[in-house]
Amino acid sequence: MIKILKLQSCGNDFIIFFNLLNKNKIFKIFNKKSGFISDQFFIIKKIFYLKNSLIIKIFNIDFTKAFNCGNGIRSLSWFFLKKISKIIKIIVNKNYCYSWKKKEVFTLFKFFNKVKKLYLKIKNIFIKIFYTEINNFHIIILLKNINSFYINFFENKIRIFFENKINIEFVKIINNKEIFIRIFEKGVGETLSCGSGIMSSCIILNKIFFFNNLKINSLGGECFVGIINKNVFIKGLVNFCFYGIL
Repeated sequence: MIKILKLQSCGNDFIIFFNLLNKNKIFKIFNKKSGFISDQFFIIKKIFYLKNSLIIKIFNIDFTKAFNCGNGIRSLSWFFLKKISKIIKIIVNKNYCYSWKKKEVFTLFKFFNKVKKLYLKIKNIFIKIFYTEINNFHIIILLKNINSFYINFFENKIRIFFENKINIEFVKIINNKEIFIRIFEKGVGETLSCGSGIMSSCIILNKIFFFNNLKINSLGGECFVGIINKNVFIKGLVNFCFYGIL
């Protein structure tokens, strides 16, 4: 008996397994033929109801391990906060975050103060990029034309340079309260949204322009991010897809 939950937020969908499964068993379930497919899948290792906490593992669609997923963790928090009214703690790869609910679900992450500015030369063009991490590694590029034909070209060159170990975000600043973002995830390609990518982009904008509260527009919808000291929180709507047993 395998318990399965599917949730969606900002265009990203997530399948959550409540059982500890091996890779072969997941592969039989998680594929296009079965119809069980999503941007990422979660495995819940342990639930501590008395401590309001749980330990999870996150994997990409190509079965590579992910170290964070802002939208996915927020979606999973939404499900558990229906049963637990207090703050819950979610542990991923020995890192942790907190979630609580006030009309919407808020998820708070502590970020590392690792922000670097780099210059890459591609086809005689120097591109200024920013590097940061919030458990996952991210490259952020600021630009004016978010629909440029050359975005895919530069994304491919940057990905080769970093050996496909990073996520890449292209960001257009609309004003000091709002941005538009396009996201390219490792193992996935361009995706409708990415919570850790959105938060990483906001961390960069906070360091450069001191933006603290931002509305984020992406191909998958909108969400909101705030930064307080070394903490970043994300909030937005979560949609329930299904819950079942195989």
